Amino acid sequence: MFDPVSHQERHDMDEPHPTLPQGYSKTDVIAVLSEVAGALGLGRAAKDTLIRMVGATDRSHWQTTDATPVFFGSQQALARDLGLSARQVRNHERRFEALGLIRRDVKANGARDGRSRLGIAFAPLIEIFTDLMQLRDARRAEAARIRELAGLRSTRLRRVKASLARLPHDALKNAGVGEIIEEFQQWPRSDRLFSMPLDSLERHLEACRKLCERLEGFASIHDDISGQPDADFRCLLQENNEDPSSGICNDIVVMQSAGKPAQDNELSSEPYGSEGRECDGAKGDGSHNPQILRHVRPSVIFDLASLDFQARAGGNRRPVTWGHLIDAAHGMLAPLGINHSAWDDACDVMGLEAAATSILIIDINRTHPTKPIRSPGGTLRRLTSAARSGELNLVGSLKGIERRMTLGEMRRR
Repeated sequence: MFDPVSHQERHDMDEPHPTLPQGYSKTDVIAVLSEVAGALGLGRAAKDTLIRMVGATDRSHWQTTDATPVFFGSQQALARDLGLSARQVRNHERRFEALGLIRRDVKANGARDGRSRLGIAFAPLIEIFTDLMQLRDARRAEAARIRELAGLRSTRLRRVKASLARLPHDALKNAGVGEIIEEFQQWPRSDRLFSMPLDSLERHLEACRKLCERLEGFASIHDDISGQPDADFRCLLQENNEDPSSGICNDIVVMQSAGKPAQDNELSSEPYGSEGRECDGAKGDGSHNPQILRHVRPSVIFDLASLDFQARAGGNRRPVTWGHLIDAAHGMLAPLGINHSAWDDACDVMGLEAAATSILIIDINRTHPTKPIRSPGGTLRRLTSAARSGELNLVGSLKGIERRMTLGEMRRR
């Protein structure tokens, strides 16, 4: 990691002048400084001062061993250009020197002279440029991780609200449920997540996971008491496998209002006609309703997932819950290149279970033998549009995956 103090004494006038790594220029220096200034403890005025000084140097001197880039402007002129006082500029320069970014090669009275090349030299900055790029990359990675965790918190917030909606009013009197609600109400607002330290945010997400699992446990007990049976999903999957051509289902099934396959829809994974057709009975058995998935055993759907998806859901962990599948689906968004807004829209329209199942289907169908999915994000948006109009049949899609796995046509990865 970047350590400015260890670089301050790196200077030997007898050595060649340092240069930037091959392929980098003064423009790249300015871009990197713009990103890491905050991490170096530089405020906006100090950052603007530093970038203005770098910008005024000779571009070619950053890429040659024959000269060092030097800023020759006076403190008074620089202060006037930036709307600062000369004292502020002096303080900024001292700060830059302490950080190992500059070396002050000036006359005894502090004056700069372009003819004798006396001024603010940026050789130290060139020497630590690689460290600054590493600092920038670390900052980017941390920012990406924070965005990922903020998105996951949004998903777990949805899980809490969905579970609360499933509970009868009397269940709210349960002491355990009351404790969960009280803890839930202490969650920080979404807009505050981005200002939390990364380790604090990760601890918060772990607490969110545990709360979701506790609340979903209460909701599952209510579902059992209310007599809502699990859908006999394996029965839905078991069709006549003796004649593959008679029952092969499209891995992404979209229903038209008339119950016929939408042959010109890009969601279809194989052609309709003699070589493939939409699953028998899909329209009449309610399998086109995404909400039926809530009553399907999650382990059944887990078994149809890719190895990557299964690993994100806990690998061989048993029992598998919908919470595991939902979190795994969220974890697949970045690898699949799916924008979080597309995920949010899918959750709003389909519900969490169907949205997670859609991600699972999209992921596994990237290895479709004839028409692999090339645009996961676009496919999810089209699935959401189909669900919005009541034309999406996720059960049919899962049937197709299960059949291909049975026939050895589907490759996991």
